[in-house]
Amino acid sequence: MRILLVASMTEEIGKTLDYLEENWEKENFFTYRKGEHSITHLVTGIGAMHAAFAIARQQDVEKYDMVVNPGVAAALSRTMDLNRVYLIENDRIGDLGLERSNGDFQDLHDLRWVDPNQYPYFKSSLVPKKLHNPTFLPTSSAITVNKLPGHYLSIENFERKYHVDIVSMDAGAVLYAARMLQLETIQYRVVTKYIEAGDKQNGDIEQALNQLSMRTIDILEALVKPENKDDKNSFMDLFN
Repeated sequence: MRILLVASMTEEIGKTLDYLEENWEKENFFTYRKGEHSITHLVTGIGAMHAAFAIARQQDVEKYDMVVNPGVAAALSRTMDLNRVYLIENDRIGDLGLERSNGDFQDLHDLRWVDPNQYPYFKSSLVPKKLHNPTFLPTSSAITVNKLPGHYLSIENFERKYHVDIVSMDAGAVLYAARMLQLETIQYRVVTKYIEAGDKQNGDIEQALNQLSMRTIDILEALVKPENKDDKNSFMDLFN
C-alpha cells in the first residue's frame, strides 16, 4: 500500500515521523518503507489554498492508495471533547460566498454558483469516496473556513447555518483535491479549543498533538498490518 500522509504543519505529524524513523526504513527525506508498504509525508502549509495546491502538485499523486490526513480543529459543539480525535465523515466549505446587508451569509451552493450535487459535492457537502475508520474513531461533521469566527454574531451565524461539530482551515480542501484525483481518504481532527467569543485558549495543545500522533500511528499500523509486535512498544515510548 502507498500512503500519502498529509498535514498542514510539521507539528501535527512530528511524533509520527519519529516513530517512522525508528520502525521503518527511510527511503528518502519524505518516504519510509516497510516491505511492500510505503508512507510519504507532505506538509502543505496552513489553509485551503495551500493544501489543495500541494496535493495537486505532489509527484505521481494519482498512484497513492490512501491519503491519511490528521490535523487540529476547533469545536462549534460543546458535546465535543477537548483533546479527543474525531474522524471526519463529511465537510462543507463554510465561507466562500456572499454576505448580505443584513449579515446573513449565502455560500456557493445557496447562490447556485455550484450545484449542490455537482461532483464531488453531495447535498452541498464533501464526503470521502469510502468512509474508512480502521481504528473506530468517533465520527464528526466539519466545516472548512479561512477565518475562525471570534465575534459572537459570526459564531451565531455559523451555528444557525451549519449544524456541524468542528471547524478546520484545510480539511475540506484536502478532501476536495482527493476526490477530484479519485483518491481514498482518512481524515481526522483533534479538538484543541471551542469556538467562542474573544481570544480564549481553552485547550492543551501539547496534549492534543500527542493524542493526534497516537491515533495517526494506530491508523497507519492498522492499514499496513505490521507483523513486528515490538513496534507498539517503541511507539508508546515516545509519549513516556
